Amino acid sequence: MLERFWFGMNVFFKELVASWKAKELLWGFVLAIMVVSLYNSRKVDAENLALGPQNTSAIELWDGKPFTGYSPPTIKQLVGELSRTSSAGEQNSYWLWLGNSQLHTINQKKDGDHLAPYWLREELACADCAMPIGVSLPNANLQEHLLLDRYIGQHLTVKGVIVPLVFDDLREEGIREELTGFVDAQLEADLNKFPAGRTIVQNVKQLAQKGAAVSMNAGSGADDDFQKRLERALEKGMGQYFPLWDQRSNLKAIFAIDLYYARNWLLNIKPTTVRKIIEPRYAHNMEALRGLLMSAQLDQREMLVYIAPIRQDLPLPYDIKRYAEWKHEVEALARRYEARFLNLEKLVPPGYWGSYHNDDVDFMHFQDAGHRLLAKEILKEISG
Repeated sequence: MLERFWFGMNVFFKELVASWKAKELLWGFVLAIMVVSLYNSRKVDAENLALGPQNTSAIELWDGKPFTGYSPPTIKQLVGELSRTSSAGEQNSYWLWLGNSQLHTINQKKDGDHLAPYWLREELACADCAMPIGVSLPNANLQEHLLLDRYIGQHLTVKGVIVPLVFDDLREEGIREELTGFVDAQLEADLNKFPAGRTIVQNVKQLAQKGAAVSMNAGSGADDDFQKRLERALEKGMGQYFPLWDQRSNLKAIFAIDLYYARNWLLNIKPTTVRKIIEPRYAHNMEALRGLLMSAQLDQREMLVYIAPIRQDLPLPYDIKRYAEWKHEVEALARRYEARFLNLEKLVPPGYWGSYHNDDVDFMHFQDAGHRLLAKEILKEISG
């Protein structure tokens, strides 16, 4: 009798604890969904995480057709459209203006504001002028510029190339994964003509092997097809009943931004903090610059390189000695390969710059007036 009593009490308490834990888990799940939903209320542009609310990325149109692009998909679409136009009988030649986010971003954008390539085209809009096209990527490095230069040269008639040089971008390395789809057998053979191009091809192959390994781990053959169909069905179902599932990319972008600012806060990194040179990356990017200059000579294209504008009313976030040495090195390289060189670092006055996050000053992105000034300087060099 006593044993049955204790057995019953044991079962009762186990069910009570299980019920309490179930409620605790349920309320925890509900609370987590509420917190994540609130966190996800911010919408961000993953392509331009670090630009902040003061800066706006733009694609310029002419007669309703784009002539700039600032991401791998928009660049590929732009080149494809221009290539089809040429095939249809409109034989245009182009000034390829490469760049980082400075080329596709306007600080404190207002109606009627435009990017430098637009203001340049406004002046060059004539039948016998080469049309400028702006091709840029956030934090683009010179290795990526070389890949895009050779890719676009295979599809369009490029009269000349304009390359802005940003000291900070020499800290960037390699090729972003989204550009690997640009490299086919023809472009690979073309890149292999240049020492920096061979490094790019190696990077692309490493990224491709990494992607192939992921694909192999997912399965193969009929099992793989079944798995993909099942995954698509689950993705669709989850997205239909749980909106947060469909918005994972936004959550990931928000988390990346918060992590970036948390790191800066913890390490006391500010826009004015001096960035140190990363020597191997510096060497790779300078080799890519030589590749760009050699590319122009090989194809008998005009080449203009310029030191990009940078804010001057505050101490520069650079090692000033190394920065000065680099400018001299770039100018000497330009002379060696018979390219035109401009130093436009002081072109844009202090009043045309702004901030990108709270009170953080922006050393890279300026307002419409700065884009107009930049276009005028470039016009002087390429219209002669």
